[in-house]
Amino acid sequence: MTEKMGRGIVAAKDIPVGTLLMASRGVGVYQDEVGNKETGFVINYKDHVAFDHGSVKMVALTNQDIKNTPVISKKLAALYYGEHDAADLSNFSVTEADLDNPPPLLSADRIRSIVKFNSFSDDGSPKRHGIWPLPSLANHDCFPNSTRFCIGEMMFIHSATAIKAGQEIFLGYVPLDAPYPDRKKTLDAFSIPKCQCRLCDLDRQESQEGFAERARLSEHMNANYSKYIRNFDPTITPKMVEHIQAMKNTYKDPNRPLPIALFHPITGLGLLHQAESNEKALKTYLECLAILGWKSFDASELKRTPANSKIANQTTTKFQIKCPEFPLFYAGIDLFFHVADHASKLGYTLLARKSIALSHLCANIFEGVSSQEQAIIQKAKRLDPHLLSFKDTIEFI
Repeated sequence: MTEKMGRGIVAAKDIPVGTLLMASRGVGVYQDEVGNKETGFVINYKDHVAFDHGSVKMVALTNQDIKNTPVISKKLAALYYGEHDAADLSNFSVTEADLDNPPPLLSADRIRSIVKFNSFSDDGSPKRHGIWPLPSLANHDCFPNSTRFCIGEMMFIHSATAIKAGQEIFLGYVPLDAPYPDRKKTLDAFSIPKCQCRLCDLDRQESQEGFAERARLSEHMNANYSKYIRNFDPTITPKMVEHIQAMKNTYKDPNRPLPIALFHPITGLGLLHQAESNEKALKTYLECLAILGWKSFDASELKRTPANSKIANQTTTKFQIKCPEFPLFYAGIDLFFHVADHASKLGYTLLARKSIALSHLCANIFEGVSSQEQAIIQKAKRLDPHLLSFKDTIEFI
């Protein structure tokens, strides 16, 4: 049991960033069909659990998995189903006695409730959906300190920052870049009426008019500017600058921390700057990092590195970075890549090396992609081969 949130997962010792925390095989797992746009429908079971079509499918698959492997009931029985009780980690291991005397099958109502409160989706395309028993114990934070990805039916959880002993391990139930009204609607469905994270605390202070105007501006950008950004057409740059300022003005405080709604338009501006100015592009991408709470780079790294210096030629380094206030994020895969690319072109080798190492770290913990595989991908994007020759790693201190 956690101190503030009831059942959950707490670190028993200090955990470095990028550590594999757990691996769990899914139950009732299915994958969306490519191009499937089937409209979900709502079914009400005894007036206490409402499901869409996908959840009905998951219930049927879970029931079948339990019949095929009865010991699964032991793990599922430990999950939250609408009543509070403490989970025992012994429930998540299977003993020889369990194989000889499988636990009783769960009732249909119990399975439905377990699916409602514990089902996951991954970030892949097409998406996988299912129940992963041990990760299901993790509570939510919009800035989660752990990541998840799936390979087949296996889910892998890694630390997205340095986690101290005694700190709770969180997963994100909603996308970080989702507008607050959308995040709240999803969390309400998980019986989380008030997320206590820093982002939600800030967003609760904003006006409904501000949310509505940001939604309108986002639709306007998608309809009118996105095609120019995809084609790297700089003629739209002045319009994008105006658009970003209009987005800033929708906040009560235009300079508030974590203005997440600005992330996509400012990323778009960075893409437009790529063709005309490395300095402008780098500055814009560093602003994107700041929007997501990343302020771990300092002015000393925005300096050209002499060609004969140690940092320009040293083969492998473990860079120590002050632990950021907020964890790493999925967008960091591409964002740190862009920072590394433009920093390298400007001769900022130290910044470039740290950034490419961070990009590789993000790819590993968010997608399961190794540094070697990521280097092949980045070589195809014409990143400086010399920069890719470094095998640097990152440690948060």
